[in-house]
Amino acid sequence: MRDVQTLILRAADLWAHTREATSSEGRVAFGRLALLYERMAVRVARRDLHRSTLGDLLYSDKTKHRTLEAEWVALVRRIAQRDQDAFQTLYLWTHHLVITLIMAVTNDWFATEALAIDVFDRIWQEAGGFDPVGDTVVGWIMHMARSKAANAVLEDGDGPRKKHSPAATQVFEVLIDRSADARPFSASLWGRITQRIASAADDAPLPKATSSRLEEEWEQPAHGIYCKILATETPRERVSMLVRLAPHIEYPPHMHTGLEELYLLQGELWIDDRKLDRGDYNRAEPGTADKRVWSETGCTCILITSSRDIIA
Repeated sequence: MRDVQTLILRAADLWAHTREATSSEGRVAFGRLALLYERMAVRVARRDLHRSTLGDLLYSDKTKHRTLEAEWVALVRRIAQRDQDAFQTLYLWTHHLVITLIMAVTNDWFATEALAIDVFDRIWQEAGGFDPVGDTVVGWIMHMARSKAANAVLEDGDGPRKKHSPAATQVFEVLIDRSADARPFSASLWGRITQRIASAADDAPLPKATSSRLEEEWEQPAHGIYCKILATETPRERVSMLVRLAPHIEYPPHMHTGLEELYLLQGELWIDDRKLDRGDYNRAEPGTADKRVWSETGCTCILITSSRDIIA
């Protein structure tokens, strides 16, 4: 695996140069080289080591429609141009993720509502600064939400949150598992967000939240492992998804071809010798490997990673 790891690290270095390039020509050139090295790594893993990739598991059904990362990026670009319909759509696609993550970190419903409004206000104000080369839209929003929540916990100074929270579990069940109708709450929070934005910028009122939310079905790529693919990107092969492990199930050992970010919404998760609890974040760099990923309790997380990750 050393040759594969060397190729992955070279690709990661080139992606860093892509983000730092000052011209569009430079970004394109570095990006093409980075993709070449990633593809070479996967080719070596498949040919010489007989390994598969995460994408082989996720995309076995070639006929299934996938929401593209480009669709998410287009929404953010339109929001930067003050497109209120695009902002409403992005809210409906992500508010359940934002609220569940903030609640998982803070264990405080009143703080969660206020912080969620802050997050969407910031999206409205800072959409023009989003860089699709350096991040995915889901990753950008989740990082924003968790940073807000973590800072609020530090400022509050009440000590560590409870690991087991009936309130956080209830929010998770309503918004992620959809055990109850969340539409009244969704509309109420949207109303408060639009009031904040309209009063701050003296804009016209934003439309009511009546569009449908992004509806992706749970899929089962392996025994006890379920996922909802929120966005898939080509040619970089990044994927943003909800992942659920049933109790006592192990995620396959794998090497990271690109950056991996994980936000744990519910349950407990072990990554090698590190235990994650509800609300925790894990970052894995390209070229690193997770030898054992498992959950005794079962868990659900938001995962942003490369579909070129090499399965051991």
